Amino acid sequence: SWMDRDNLSLVQAGRVMWQGLDAVGEYDMNSTMERIGCPVLLIWGEHFFYLQFKDEYTRRIKNHQVHVIKGGRFMPEIDHADEIAQTALKFLG
Repeated sequence: SWMDRDNLSLVQAGRVMWQGLDAVGEYDMNSTMERIGCPVLLIWGEHFFYLQFKDEYTRRIKNHQVHVIKGGRFMPEIDHADEIAQTALKFLG
């Protein structure tokens, strides 16, 4: 499985975080990515399952920046909150 013990414990402790992923799953991103007109910051954990789609996302979203968090997994906003905050602040200018 792509989820290690740390990730599994985070999921079990914070199931409410799955609601966001459920919403993303219900939204048809494939048919709308090319229409995104605003700048986009894509942040992924180095060990996150969806990192495999990075090339596809960056090909389809024209105005983007990518930040991959070294050592990041499923919920890097918990273990790497400072790095994410700094990256977002820099992106927002």
